[in-house]
Amino acid sequence: EYDVLVHLEALALPSVRAIGIAVRPLADSAILVTEYLRHSLQYRRLLMRVPLTAGGYRERLLDAMASLLVDLHRAGVFWGDCSLANTLFRRDGGTIQAYLVDAETSETYATLSDGQRAYDLDVLVENVAFGLADLAAYHGHPELMDEQIAAAESVRHRYTALWQELHD
Repeated sequence: EYDVLVHLEALALPSVRAIGIAVRPLADSAILVTEYLRHSLQYRRLLMRVPLTAGGYRERLLDAMASLLVDLHRAGVFWGDCSLANTLFRRDGGTIQAYLVDAETSETYATLSDGQRAYDLDVLVENVAFGLADLAAYHGHPELMDEQIAAAESVRHRYTALWQELHD
């Protein structure tokens, strides 16, 4: 995970910055230490007080997730566990920038195969659907579950459109 984060930093990709590893040899354990990402928010903080309907922050957050995954894939980074929970967000005017936080399952390659990209995208859609559905339940709106799942599926279309635009 440390190596992946250092690699992402060298490529100037949006992620937290690894600054060290604290090792406890007698306990056979270690923790990764990252720099605090100033002015960032977790998705729950960003969406907790706003409606989960189309438009607004939800749409910008989904755009940011698709854009982050495209950037990683173009650089040969397989995330492996892309989710709202493993991402931090920064608001900048009307846009939102997504940052990779958890690279525990990530791997770097010269390039990714279509299969690796498709698998990563499937994981993202499933995890985003769970995160948005969870927020709908928290807001007391179980009737919005299907809409949240459809919104998560829209990340696939956003990703594909952006990938296609960059590679045409």
